[in-house]
Amino acid sequence: MILWANRSIPFDSTRWKNEENVRPSMVRDFLDKHDLVGASRDEINTMLGLPNGRDSIRNGKYIYWVGTDGIIDDIWLEIGFENETVVSVRYVPD
Repeated sequence: MILWANRSIPFDSTRWKNEENVRPSMVRDFLDKHDLVGASRDEINTMLGLPNGRDSIRNGKYIYWVGTDGIIDDIWLEIGFENETVVSVRYVPD
């Protein structure tokens, strides 16, 4: 996955939802082009889909599996909501 981490491709909602292997390459473009704070939960559901599979919903946050760092750590996109509106976005390794 190191190759994916070093290569950026345009974000595509359909591919994000259906092809987990492209997420590492899309995440940079996605975050650069979308200011998520203030977006509604419905907007996030439309763009990224509901968390499923390796993704999860914990403590009111959507946590999307982005990929691995190429060595041992998984990388996650965490989106926090308050009153159905995005209040925080974190891109973090575990």
